[in-house]
Amino acid sequence: RYSIIGLPCRTLLRVFGNRVEVLVDGAVVEQAEVADPLDYVEAFQQRYRSAPDAGLPVFHGGLVGYF
Repeated sequence: RYSIIGLPCRTLLRVFGNRVEVLVDGAVVEQAEVADPLDYVEAFQQRYRSAPDAGLPVFHGGLVGYF
């Protein structure tokens, strides 16, 4: 019923303990020391919210990765 298409990423979030790095095209563009890296990921994802569309399923794009 659903398909997921994976493409090479342009933006990568890397976490080392409580340090988060954001890389764009392989270069570090942002660094932060955080209490909870998952809170940082949630806030980062809010930067790229899609406008709701009644013709699309609830999940029509987002972050995909592994922990």
